[in-house]
Amino acid sequence: MGLRDSLAMHLRHAYFSIRRTAQARLATSGASADQVVVMTLLAEEPALTQREIVERSFSDPSTVRAMLVLLEQRGWVRRDADPEDARVRRVSLTAEGRKQQRRLQRVSHLGDQANMEHLLTDEELRVVTDCLKRIAHRQAEMAAGELARSTR
Repeated sequence: MGLRDSLAMHLRHAYFSIRRTAQARLATSGASADQVVVMTLLAEEPALTQREIVERSFSDPSTVRAMLVLLEQRGWVRRDADPEDARVRRVSLTAEGRKQQRRLQRVSHLGDQANMEHLLTDEELRVVTDCLKRIAHRQAEMAAGELARSTR
């Protein structure tokens, strides 16, 4: 089996297909799929730190920071000092941000299980999700090991 037929390439294809569909749906909205992901995370779990957003969105810190700056400029998020540690900033949706998140979520259908309902049963969705989590966990372990070896 060559690269084209590998699991990694099929995962890549599925991810980019989902992303392209969301981007096409959002084309006239002024927001990106990644911004909708961050806003939806904040709608589900208010007052996250930037680090928590990075971890939950599986993104990198510089990308998340740039998104938060843009979302803050639009008035969709605000960053407040953590009451227990003034060095930490907690990010929350503003009232306008909550309104925009709901609108953008409806338009993009990101995270909407209904997109997969006709393709997979509930059990298949659970199995695929569990497998993807295991793959991601293993890859993170391998990357950490490679990083540790390269810094010796």
